[in-house]
Amino acid sequence: MGYLGEEMVYKFISGLTRDNCKDYDFIRWKGTAASYTIDVKTKERTVPPLDKYSVHINEFGNHQQCDTYVFVSIREIKGSGGEFEGWIIGWMDKDEYWDKARIVKKGDVEEKDGFAEYEDSRKMYFKDLNHY
Repeated sequence: MGYLGEEMVYKFISGLTRDNCKDYDFIRWKGTAASYTIDVKTKERTVPPLDKYSVHINEFGNHQQCDTYVFVSIREIKGSGGEFEGWIIGWMDKDEYWDKARIVKKGDVEEKDGFAEYEDSRKMYFKDLNHY
């Protein structure tokens, strides 16, 4: 799914150079004073996106040396025989994300989601991201 998410972002955002290191996937406007790095965060889902859904980055993800996150959701189209559809949900600069995102602990259950958190993370709802 990660590869599909990266391909969507590559087609949608101009000026990208693939870099695919451990810290980020792309450099936008490489070689210019305005360049910055992007890490694509892709999640497979079974339903189309809604504002009440969230993005998560595990606590250990803060080590990544990127400037910006772009969040993508992908799902397999039922009965299609392997076709997928996806959405670029939004973006946020790394520092802003880590400042604004809620800290959730493994096992926590939030009312809006109803699901137990699978690990310690930083979480933000789709509606709170920057949108294109």
